[in-house]
Amino acid sequence: MESFEQFSSLLRELDDVIDDVIEDGLLEKSWQHYESIAQQIILEGDQKSWMACAFYVTVWQATPVRAQEPVFKYSILKLLTICNLSVLEFLEKLNRWAEMTLAKPKMLEHISLLEDDLALSTFVYKKFLKIFRYIFKNPTISSPTKSQGSSMLDVCQIFKLTWITFLSLKNMLAIAEADLLDGLNLLFCVLESMLTDIRDLKITELMISPVFVASVEDSVTPLASICKFFEMPLLDAKHFQQYRFLPKIQGLVLDGVVQGTALLRCYRSSRAALESVYEENMLNRLEIDQRILIAGVGVEKIFDESRDASILDKSVEVVDLSENSIAKSAPKVYVDTQIYIEEQQQPEGSTSQQPVINPYQSGHYNLFAEENSSLDRFGVKRKHEMIL
Repeated sequence: MESFEQFSSLLRELDDVIDDVIEDGLLEKSWQHYESIAQQIILEGDQKSWMACAFYVTVWQATPVRAQEPVFKYSILKLLTICNLSVLEFLEKLNRWAEMTLAKPKMLEHISLLEDDLALSTFVYKKFLKIFRYIFKNPTISSPTKSQGSSMLDVCQIFKLTWITFLSLKNMLAIAEADLLDGLNLLFCVLESMLTDIRDLKITELMISPVFVASVEDSVTPLASICKFFEMPLLDAKHFQQYRFLPKIQGLVLDGVVQGTALLRCYRSSRAALESVYEENMLNRLEIDQRILIAGVGVEKIFDESRDASILDKSVEVVDLSENSIAKSAPKVYVDTQIYIEEQQQPEGSTSQQPVINPYQSGHYNLFAEENSSLDRFGVKRKHEMIL
């Protein structure tokens, strides 16, 4: 059997001052938790995996129910790397550990939410790959003009910023783990925001596929074109955009988290700020870092469908998120659509929440045309130059 010295040595790789950071003998409690089960049940395989489960559960149990953050913050992915565990193996072991320890319903619910949240992101990521290939040019087969491309963003940077923005907002908007429609609507809204920035930076011809440009006809927004591509209800996406997405982005600007609504214009600061927000939320919730899906993903992998399996192997799908499950959410689409229609028909002077209007949703929209208005979607003076 492993010793406490080996156990503590393992966790010091997670944090070299873990003994000082963790109070109330949490390290010892984790060891006792592991040792107690190991004496009663034969724990098959590498013992590091079971130690990881014991530590994770002990930290979670020691955290007060209404606490804003756990008693000890750490990266689950770093723990899994130290223990030579994949995400899938960890979740399987964690479920078995919960069974062996007769875990309470709260713990079982937490594990289920952990799985479902990761499964939702994996599902959305698959759709993201599909729509991204439809919207953007593959730089490995296209030949962009040097004058524009050398000092501007590349497709891979846009891909990663889009995903990081999605993850950050998903947590901030508290999108339910099994709410496929809200997850997809959020992705669609982020993509339209990126496309608007690309147009304002005048790099549409460099970046965007002519096939997608042709689909975005005059008076048709990118959001409408994306919804049509996936055969998703546009009205529901508009409702989500006006009442949830745009107010949240505006809030981030007002709070000074990001420099402006044009996230691509200030690429480096936008990415750093959103990653910081996401990381803080992820560590506080003891969740698996879903940036793992884009780790090491380059242009070749983004545009090569044959490599999708290797990309997605890093994550895990543990609940049914098939195409059919979207159909099961149809009643919600209907309800949201009806609410949207009713809100638009509110008489003047109504006290109901007013939407943040996106001017690009009405009237003439052209991906190649320069926007006539000098104001952005929130009435802030528009800037077209790029700040990397």
